[in-house]
Amino acid sequence: KIEEKELKAIQELVLSIDTIKKEIGRMELEKIAAFEKYQDMNKSLEERADALKEKYGDINVDLSTGEYEEITEE
Repeated sequence: KIEEKELKAIQELVLSIDTIKKEIGRMELEKIAAFEKYQDMNKSLEERADALKEKYGDINVDLSTGEYEEITEE
C-alpha cells in the first residue's frame, strides 16, 4: 500500500483534473450556444438586408445615420 500522503496527493490531482474537464465541457457548451446565437443573428441580418434591397435596390447604408446611397456600377 502507498503512503497516505502519496494517496492524498494523487487523489487531489485526479479531483483537480476532473474539475477542469467539467469546466472545459461547460465552456464548450457555452461556445456552441454562442455560435448558434451568432448564426441566428447573421441570418436575421441577411433577411433584413434582403428586405432593404427589395425596397430600395442596391444601396450602402451609413449605420450611424441611416442615410443610404445607391450602388452604381462603374
